[in-house]
Amino acid sequence: MKGKDPAFLFYDGDAARDVSHMNRLERGCYFDLIQAQRKFGGYTVEQARKILGKDFETCWEALELVLSCENGRYFIEWVDVSIKNRVEHSKKQRDRIQNYWNKVKSGEIPRNNPGITTVIPLENENENENENINKDVNESKNENEKKKKKDFLDEILDIWIDEYKKARGIDYVVTNKGKERSALSKILAEAKRRNPKQNSGEVKESCKDFFKNCLDITDKWLFENMNPSIIWSQFNKINQQLSDGKTRRFNAERKFSEIDFTIFDK
Repeated sequence: MKGKDPAFLFYDGDAARDVSHMNRLERGCYFDLIQAQRKFGGYTVEQARKILGKDFETCWEALELVLSCENGRYFIEWVDVSIKNRVEHSKKQRDRIQNYWNKVKSGEIPRNNPGITTVIPLENENENENENINKDVNESKNENEKKKKKDFLDEILDIWIDEYKKARGIDYVVTNKGKERSALSKILAEAKRRNPKQNSGEVKESCKDFFKNCLDITDKWLFENMNPSIIWSQFNKINQQLSDGKTRRFNAERKFSEIDFTIFDK
């Protein structure tokens, strides 16, 4: 298509985790939704019904578990991030090439022999992948500040990693830090909306309690796949189960609705 980048990075690890609970038919529908998101940017339930046809009723329940939803439009989060990063990467490449030829025309760079095009060094998209993803949860701190002090989201991510190790007995591997931070940011924003009264220390203690209960939930699929992105995409379902006391200790120590999260200026 004219004006549209023909490719984007495919995160096979994210896709594999998304479809781990699905049967063959459901996996096929999942990849139909990837194509639809590439074309339309997202889809409502009715549009998904049109895309999946007669398979919608059979497969939608399994698919909805891994979909994010904003303003009634569903999407696969890692696909959304990847497409946005690709658009930004392509723009950078066009700007670099245009800048090069502007310098050639101005005489700043010698013009080569007629008919020979200079190879212009391009950015490695994979090297810049994490930097681009992190822009989704943009922090205004410069590199020196980041080295001196972790930001609040990193501190919350560390709490998640510690609670995971305590609950499961193994290290939690952060495979996509930008995605994890983005999910945590949304969780904290929702909590701030509900009750913005806690200080930063109380927020951390509340997070610890909430993560502990999430990691102890009785739902088999949620238990096996629990991570910050799943917590956000399945937030309502998880919160309801915790409210109902559905943890492996059969005692949800604190409901999310009772936790007053907020993001404090550091």
